[in-house]
Amino acid sequence: MELTDDSALLRQYSDNNSNEAFAALVTRHINLVYSVALRQVGNAHAAEEITQAVFIILAKKAAQLRHDKALSSWLFQVTRLTAKNFVRSEGRRHHREQEAHMQSILNESETEVWPKIAPLLDAAVASLREKDRQAILLRYYEGRNLRDVGLTLGASEDAAEKRVKRALEKLRKFFTKRGVSSTTAIIAGAISANSVQAAPVALAKSVTAVAIAKGAAASGSILTLVKGALKIMAWTKAKTVIVIGVGALLAGSGGIFIAKEMAAGKNAFEAEGFLEFGNGSGGKWTNQFKVFVKKDKWIIRTTPQNSPVGYYEDSYDGKYIYHYQKIGDQPDNGGPITASGVVEANDIPNNRADYVVPTWLAFGSASYFDSLKGNAAKPFFDWAEPIASELKKLMAVDIKRSDRQPFVPTYVYCQEVNRRYRVMQLTNFDGLLVPSEFVLESWRPGIDVTNPPSYFVHGTLTKVSKLQGNQEFRPTLLERTYTEDMRFPGGGSATYLNTSKNWFATNSSQWKALSKMYNANAGGLVWPRKGANISGIEP
Repeated sequence: MELTDDSALLRQYSDNNSNEAFAALVTRHINLVYSVALRQVGNAHAAEEITQAVFIILAKKAAQLRHDKALSSWLFQVTRLTAKNFVRSEGRRHHREQEAHMQSILNESETEVWPKIAPLLDAAVASLREKDRQAILLRYYEGRNLRDVGLTLGASEDAAEKRVKRALEKLRKFFTKRGVSSTTAIIAGAISANSVQAAPVALAKSVTAVAIAKGAAASGSILTLVKGALKIMAWTKAKTVIVIGVGALLAGSGGIFIAKEMAAGKNAFEAEGFLEFGNGSGGKWTNQFKVFVKKDKWIIRTTPQNSPVGYYEDSYDGKYIYHYQKIGDQPDNGGPITASGVVEANDIPNNRADYVVPTWLAFGSASYFDSLKGNAAKPFFDWAEPIASELKKLMAVDIKRSDRQPFVPTYVYCQEVNRRYRVMQLTNFDGLLVPSEFVLESWRPGIDVTNPPSYFVHGTLTKVSKLQGNQEFRPTLLERTYTEDMRFPGGGSATYLNTSKNWFATNSSQWKALSKMYNANAGGLVWPRKGANISGIEP
């Protein structure tokens, strides 16, 4: 039997343990895998190790992929995943550096445009829907004619041609947004001529030998790559065993469509990770975060490193926004005060924006954006900005959202404060498409976003799981807490010392007593004469 397509080779290898069939698969696809890896890491030795790891994974997963007619798409995604894992383990931010480096640009010829799109190409292709991605890979990475593309995708030659054109137009838009302006024809020519280069001559033979042995003879560094990639692939439970990058990348497209009629109760999960902060002077520091989400409710805990603050908690219980700060002992006449809190009639965080907003945008903001009409949003990017001091004022934002539950924003830009939020990667958890990497960037007034940001917050998801227990979507008051209450008529606020360890509901006796004492003209609460007492409250 003559082996002509990938699915036949996969069946032959998985059913008969045919080394010849696997070697044919390696020969057919090694240049693609090596080229994608090399673009991700920029180092030939590392690219060879990643290539080795990818084909070990293929050998392990061959039985599950035996009916796959577009193996190149699977290999493309696994290569990006493995390379991403490598880059992160090395503590590098290769993609962001490449993107920042590539932001200069005009319409150019194929030769001139390739160096500009090369660092962005694989991320752009990964952002496409699966069928579009397969079409681009088959047509330009593998050099197939339109008839072969159609046969592989189960479509006519005309339909394949239309799909390729649509996919090219999406790539053109992707590059244009990142400062690389060109035409689809030039982009197609550049990809066709440059996207795949020959792997080192001896690599195919060594890859085949080690992969057939399922990695038994592989080096420790390669086995680490394999282990890390397989762990992520299993964790996210993606149907095709392709996860990171399966959804939209900075766009509202990508990912497998799930009807928006899906029950809202599905949106319930816990997530944790870390935020890396950086400024234009090279300073960097890291905070941890943990977030709980249930429908429109959320609570975010942020733990700063090397800070006298123990932690921050910010939440929305469906009616009010709460901010809580656990601080060190600050003695006063009545004893130590170890916490401060704010409660306000609002539905977005507008306090500690740099700590809370990136995580809120990533995991807790979907319901808020559902409620927007047009692109007028309450100010949330930076509470210290002048715009945010006028809470009734709306800011115009450019928004793109994922097309899968929980429909989180993947791109938000506000020109007024020159701030931009982007999702770099999305991952599938139990039918939800949630960000696994995101960044909030800030530029000084008048500085174009094609320049490196003066300040950024980069978030990385490390764990996501089902929501456990009956989570209370208000911060827990553990100590005597100075509380600023902003729920009084007209948005008025008053400050008091809460010793009850409870946030006062507006139907509680304490709140009713406070309301009677509130006088906006007098600047807040007018306390009773000495000797009067409200349980759980001190001036």
